[in-house]
Amino acid sequence: MTNTNKQPSLSIFGFGNQDKVSESPTLETYNLDKFHFIEGNRRITPHYKNIKSSVKMYGLVSPVVVVWNKTLKLYEILDGQHRIEAVLELNEEGIKIPLKYIVNDNKFATVEDKVSLIQSINTVSRNWSIADIIDSRSKYSVNKESYIYLIKLLSNGETTTDKISTSIALRLVSGLGFGKTAFTGTSGLLKADNLHITEDIYHNANSFLNEMQRSTLDKRKCNLTLVNGKSIWNREYFIRAWFILRNKHKDKGFSKTKFFGQFSKNIHKYRYDNSVEGTIKNILEIYNFGLNKKNKIELNAYSD
Repeated sequence: MTNTNKQPSLSIFGFGNQDKVSESPTLETYNLDKFHFIEGNRRITPHYKNIKSSVKMYGLVSPVVVVWNKTLKLYEILDGQHRIEAVLELNEEGIKIPLKYIVNDNKFATVEDKVSLIQSINTVSRNWSIADIIDSRSKYSVNKESYIYLIKLLSNGETTTDKISTSIALRLVSGLGFGKTAFTGTSGLLKADNLHITEDIYHNANSFLNEMQRSTLDKRKCNLTLVNGKSIWNREYFIRAWFILRNKHKDKGFSKTKFFGQFSKNIHKYRYDNSVEGTIKNILEIYNFGLNKKNKIELNAYSD
């Protein structure tokens, strides 16, 4: 193991005083047995095969970042697990590539602190997808149960086109849907670990999805789909419009059962509209068709 050039400390990644950036040497080794993957980091993805091709041709250009675990007497990988996987495979194939690494000298009280830093590094650099963040937080988060419930909602459905997007799931568990917190979208989820889903919120949201999948709006019943093959109810504009109407008229007779019935009889009136306002107007047009004035719901100004 030999020292090469100097690199800035990882205090720039969110721990320690950023005004006092110490210098940590880049080290090299062929002994990969002393490196350990942290549970809670994202799963190794096929992405590492692209890295492997690059490492095979040019060597490891960017060093991985590790922290020493006194208990395990191993280096834990904070950043670069795909690079290590690539080097491991190349070495197994007889192509000896030295592993370059930098030791982070910050002190971590818990494994959660380490995972938090991993998430921070990869969120800023956009190496992690929103799915990676959710999966990691379902294992290491102060409210990991909320992320487990979120994963269950995202898994609802038999096929890919049955499943909802993360943004729709967050709408369902926000104050617009069955929760109490404000909707901040996937960008808010990336910025802060403050998701709140109780068992009741999850069951209500999951029941809603099951009901929609059994309804006349589902592609298996009405043979209408969006351009991506999903059912017409499975888009954010429709979900927002639906809950705006439900919340405003839940005491005035807006009935999903009545709408499902009206839709099956007046499917020809369905129009795809790429706005909340237009979708609300179309829902009410179908809902009100053929009803007497007393039972109709007036179209007012709506917003969420």
